[in-house]
Order: sequence, then C-alpha cells, then structure tokens
Amino acid sequence: GVRAAGAQVNFARPADRRNLRSIGTALATFVVCGTLAVGQARWAVANLPRPEPLAELSYYPSGTWLGQAAMGDATAWSDLLWLRAVQYYGMHRETDNTFVQMGHVFDVITTLDPQFQNAYVFGGTSLCQEGHQFAAGVRLLEKGARNNPTAWVYPFELGFVHYLGKRNLTRATFEFAQAARQPNSPDYCQRFAAWS
Repeated sequence: GVRAAGAQVNFARPADRRNLRSIGTALATFVVCGTLAVGQARWAVANLPRPEPLAELSYYPSGTWLGQAAMGDATAWSDLLWLRAVQYYGMHRETDNTFVQMGHVFDVITTLDPQFQNAYVFGGTSLCQEGHQFAAGVRLLEKGARNNPTAWVYPFELGFVHYLGKRNLTRATFEFAQAARQPNSPDYCQRFAAWS
C-alpha cells in the first residue's frame, strides 16, 4: 500500500483477486447447493412414504465388514450401535414385543467389540426371554464366553437362561459350575451350581 495524506491505499495483487474470486465462487456454489438440498429434503418429506421406525436395523452389515470400515474405531462404532440397539429394544418392548433383528444387531455389536459385556448379557438374556429366540440368545452368550474365556458372567448367564428358559438342570448346573471356576467369580456361582 501507499500512504497519501494519512490514508492507506491498497493495490490488490492479481493473485489476491483470484483468491477472492475463488472464495466468492465457492461461497455461491455452497449457497446454491444448500438451497437445492433443502428443497429436495422438503420434497421428500412431502412426497415419500414414511419409513418404519428403526427399520434400517435390518440392513446392518456384518460386524466383520464394519470392523474393517471403522479403520481403528470399532469400539466407538459398537457404542453407537449399542445405543441404536437399546432404542430398537425399547420401541418393540413398548409396542409389538417382537424382536426380529435383535440377534443380528447384537452379533454386529459384539463382533466390533468382543469385550462388550453389557451387549452380550443384555442381548443374550433378552433374546432368550422377551425375544423368544432361545437359540440365538444362547449363541450370543456362548460367543461372549469364547471371546472372554476367564469371565464368570457368561457361563453364569448361560446357566441362568438354561435353568429358567428350558428347565435344563444338567446344562444349568454345568454352566454355573463353569462360572464358579473362573477367577474373581462371586460365591453365589457355586451356590447356584449346588442348588440347580
């Protein structure tokens, strides 16, 4: 700039003018695209049928695929899916009490995070009891036991669902005894094994 009589005069360089033009073009493009997107969203709300709540759960890809796509953030993805699974459970518990996709959703969560204890326990026991999908619930709890071989909670829950769900006292006793053998298992595991 050149100072003339106390005022500063700036002569913009050609590169600065090109940068300003580029910024202006980008801003105008953003405004036009944003306006089009809002218009398209309004059209979709007015004209397309409403989706069934949480119907997208039926399209969850496998946990193995999501684990690769997560690029190191599989645990964060499993936490997000856990929130969706709880919503799915709550919605169906309040309405029709059918849990068609629950086994798949909890399998995806536990594939992404094999140490996610609450997902195994809640998913497995809910499938066995409210979901009336005993085999799927047992598979989920067995998966937890395989992925966490020194955890007492999975054999204990397996014993619990076999005792209550199928009255299979032999399997229940075996599972309670397995739980009692694990490090840091509570005393009641042994009592459940003896009682069953």
